[in-house]
Amino acid sequence: KSVTERVEKLVHSLNDLYEKLDVTLEEYNAYLGAKNVTILSSTGVTVKLNAKLYMMLGIVLFIVVGCTGAVVLGRLGDFVEYFLFTDSKLKMPNRAACDREISKYAKMLIMPNFCCVVMELANLNVLNQEHGRSTGDQILEEFGKYVKMVTAPYGKMAYNGGCQFMGFLEKCSYEELLTCVDTMERLVYEYNVEHPKMKMKCVIGYSESRTDNLHTIRELVKKAMGTRKEVVK
Repeated sequence: KSVTERVEKLVHSLNDLYEKLDVTLEEYNAYLGAKNVTILSSTGVTVKLNAKLYMMLGIVLFIVVGCTGAVVLGRLGDFVEYFLFTDSKLKMPNRAACDREISKYAKMLIMPNFCCVVMELANLNVLNQEHGRSTGDQILEEFGKYVKMVTAPYGKMAYNGGCQFMGFLEKCSYEELLTCVDTMERLVYEYNVEHPKMKMKCVIGYSESRTDNLHTIRELVKKAMGTRKEVVK
């Protein structure tokens, strides 16, 4: 009897242990399942966050690139104008710009009060030889400032290379043209008084469509070139 009781107690104890183990395994499996779900959920959130982050970065990059491209395209004309049609030393239209203007006006009849002006620092080569190229360039720049100053109210002058400046003044009467010439003459005279050893020799020629009865740009340029003379002695 004692043996039978002991066997029954042992079986009972084993059954209790098995039940406890079964409960423990169920709880552990539930724990692992919950942990796996958490990991998967966290991964999903991370993926979603990364996707949103990349999308925002893409939008920002698109805006930056788009704005930069718009600015570049908007200023492209200015860049072309500067590099192709501007003299970097004198900061004014160059020979290419002058040729472009002649080509533009060659396609039309010239209206009254249209002037062609040619101004030259005729002794530039002498200044370069006597005082050096650097000094000659400085005097040419000063002369260029005078040229721009006296014609600014009526149009733009271009540096046509060498010692010559040429411009086309679209709304300038003959009387106003003479005022430009007189002002240029006065400025050069004052400069020569202050710099007696480095005087400017100023030569000017001009034409005006109404006064000269000329109606093409070629005729006006030819007339202006043919009337050139020294205005300050």
